[in-house]
Amino acid sequence: MTNTAAARPALTRRKIAIFLLDHIIEVCLIILIIGLTIGSKGFFTWANWTNIFRGNSLKGVIAFGMTMVIIAGLIDLSIGSTVGLTGVIVALIIREMLPLGVGADIACIVGMVVCILMAVGIGWMHGFFQHKTGMPAFIVTLASLYALQGLAGTLSGGSPFPTNSQSGTTS
Repeated sequence: MTNTAAARPALTRRKIAIFLLDHIIEVCLIILIIGLTIGSKGFFTWANWTNIFRGNSLKGVIAFGMTMVIIAGLIDLSIGSTVGLTGVIVALIIREMLPLGVGADIACIVGMVVCILMAVGIGWMHGFFQHKTGMPAFIVTLASLYALQGLAGTLSGGSPFPTNSQSGTTS
């Protein structure tokens, strides 16, 4: 008869330290959650957690997309400009549809569908220029960054760069 306790590997301080060092981000997150739960009455509520997730959802979607781009060994510099342009497009669609009697929820859905299709088109354009013309991803997305930024500024009636009167400085 064998002793099963002796057959299991012993949990030593060294193994615990290695585990904690390998998972330092998760350990810090757990310590932070415990500390905030103890220190703040409203932290561990459903409303606060939905607020946290809602506030970080855009960052999560962008991070997922960028992870796929990096795994493919490429780089995409135009992500921020694409997000900015799609935000302007959604706002313009809602602004134009509401006076026509369309509900805000339907106008938002239409705006989101248009922006998803536009983002797919921008991605297709990047892929086309990278693969068909042989241009590097860095160059294609750098050019797209400035083009999309300028388009967003033009459509919104603003300027992506502050002028002297907007920044408060005088010449």
